[in-house]
Amino acid sequence: MKSIFKLGLILLSIVVNAQQTSRAMSLQDCIDYALENNITIQQNILQEEIAENEITRTSGNLLPKLSAGLSESANLYHNSRMRVNSYTTQFDFVQANWTVFNGFRNINLQQNAILDQEIASKNVDILKNDVALNIANTYLQVLFNQALVEIAESQLLLSQKQLEIVTIQYNGGVVPEANIADANAAVAQDELSLVQRKNNVESALLQLKALLQMPLDTPLEVQDVDAERYIAQLGLGMTSEIFRQAMEIRPEIELRTLQVEKAVNEQAIAEAGVLPTVSLGYGFGTGYTYFKENPNGNFGDQFTDNLGHAFTISINVPIFDGYQNKTNIANAQINQESALLDLENEKYKLRQEIEAAYLDAVNAKQTYEASLKNVEARTIALDFMQKRYDAGFSNILDFEMAKNNWVAAKGNLAQAKYDFLFKVKVLEFYTSNRFEIN
Repeated sequence: MKSIFKLGLILLSIVVNAQQTSRAMSLQDCIDYALENNITIQQNILQEEIAENEITRTSGNLLPKLSAGLSESANLYHNSRMRVNSYTTQFDFVQANWTVFNGFRNINLQQNAILDQEIASKNVDILKNDVALNIANTYLQVLFNQALVEIAESQLLLSQKQLEIVTIQYNGGVVPEANIADANAAVAQDELSLVQRKNNVESALLQLKALLQMPLDTPLEVQDVDAERYIAQLGLGMTSEIFRQAMEIRPEIELRTLQVEKAVNEQAIAEAGVLPTVSLGYGFGTGYTYFKENPNGNFGDQFTDNLGHAFTISINVPIFDGYQNKTNIANAQINQESALLDLENEKYKLRQEIEAAYLDAVNAKQTYEASLKNVEARTIALDFMQKRYDAGFSNILDFEMAKNNWVAAKGNLAQAKYDFLFKVKVLEFYTSNRFEIN
């Protein structure tokens, strides 16, 4: 009974896993999967964790350093008549040292570590955005190729229907046998086209798996997108408003802003080099010394008698260091100016990208609308040519030309549809950092 029960569980597990692997993935599913499994993203997250650890380390610079120790020393002289050989043991129960002031260097080092962690986080966000856009583009390419398969299937059905009509006409003595050969050739050509379209879908799915870093033997299906519904809801907005919103949330701008803050902080660190350093110290311990030729008390007595506290304060004032601090300050100022220029350049680059994306979206919209009209016209022409062909008023070459023009128009429409959808969504991506098509 137990064996049967275990076998049932195994079979159930296999069925459940098969259902899960065959489930069609939405665009958001693909993006989530990529963000969770992408190796480069995981490596950058590890770098962010290292940066977080650095915050802990630099925070420790603000605290006293505590230690304990034991030391043993021996003084052995060649002429023991002039100096007495001795052995000393020193016990340091507590040794403490605290840098009270060093020009706020330690505080600024801690702030630098915080900025480095935030910069590492923004690098992760930038990488995630790039991955999401690549996934979205490839995902829509899969849908586009699937749409071409549907068009090829319609094309094949038309050719098969025409073959049936031509066969009936030939049997009735209306058309010569050559027309049947031409119709058969058209069917064969459309069958080949369908196979090629299906192969293109598999290639696009393979590319999507590669971006997802998914095992190539894993079954993958994608959910269709009601592109027409999305297109009806799409609005392009104004580039100035898109740019204003993008300035507030884009990780590239935030990264450059953090780098400016870090450059300002590093200048403060460099300037700390010309300021005094004040340190406090404390020690508590005892010692024992043994003179070989002149014993001076046993270990227990010396251990008790030599117990004591030591307090120290040290002030270090830099006077001349060979222009090291002066050079460091000058370089920090240059780095700050460079970081400011990088920020301005990133803003300019973002503005250019948004304007180019806006122009691409406008052009894609016009192409989509023109493609709609072209499909409508080609459909009417094909219907008219089919009626003429069925009535025997035109030959198969004229019908094939009308059919091919219709197929090309449908293919152009499918490409324009997904291209327009993607480019408008890219424009929206600048204001949301999300690529949403459910």
